Amino acid sequence: GIVGCLGNHDYENPEKIAAIFEGVAGVTVLRNAGCAPVDGLRIAGIEDTWRGIPRPDRAVRGHRSGEGLIFLTHNPVGVKMVESRPALVLAGHTHGGQIRV
Repeated sequence: GIVGCLGNHDYENPEKIAAIFEGVAGVTVLRNAGCAPVDGLRIAGIEDTWRGIPRPDRAVRGHRSGEGLIFLTHNPVGVKMVESRPALVLAGHTHGGQIRV
């Protein structure tokens, strides 16, 4: 499947934007939620850190120790919300212009 999270410009009407992503493009929008597409991997996504109400505790609920974690956040400041656990964090707000290892 295809998963994503909303960005700051999507918060003019987040419910409508999420419905379009899901209904038209087949994207599962993770708003402080997670999913487990395969055993051993969790994908978690939070709401935008500027315009939404990010709840990383809800997004990573169900993540087990030793399981892989991909964490989606539109704004890269969201990386600070999962610094206590190993994760691949993907952020789009930088428009592909930055990498932090």
